[in-house]
Amino acid sequence: MFHIALQFILFDKPKSIGALLGVVISLFLIGQQSGTFLFLTNAMSSLVDNTATDLWVVDDRTTNINALGRFDVRLLRDQPGTVLLVGGFGVGTVTMPGLGLLVGGSAINPVPRRNIEDNVRAVAADLLLEAGIEVTISVPQGLEMAKKTLNAR
Repeated sequence: MFHIALQFILFDKPKSIGALLGVVISLFLIGQQSGTFLFLTNAMSSLVDNTATDLWVVDDRTTNINALGRFDVRLLRDQPGTVLLVGGFGVGTVTMPGLGLLVGGSAINPVPRRNIEDNVRAVAADLLLEAGIEVTISVPQGLEMAKKTLNAR
């Protein structure tokens, strides 16, 4: 059987070389794509594995974890059950009434505020029995983004 297969291969050398070259290229591409996949998987998981953050609250439509702002989460031992949202670097301040937010407070809109509070309460329900949680939200490019809106102040 091997002898007959060898005769077929040697009978039409250009086709045999083309088929062999196609197999070699396919194997190379499979290996290259597998390596890219493994690299990207490890790179994304290392971000989560090597950070000191214990709590991740992310919108389900998030496509790029590197573009997320940081949440600074602190325990409020003297205020059990409290979830306090504070605006950090790049988060605006409410200057006029109308959004349903306190003037002088952080400009975190009511729906995202409620979503963040609900998710923090869901994830940290046991912790909230003993202490409160203060979440500081920062937007690294907030100042640049504000210049493109009516909120540049």
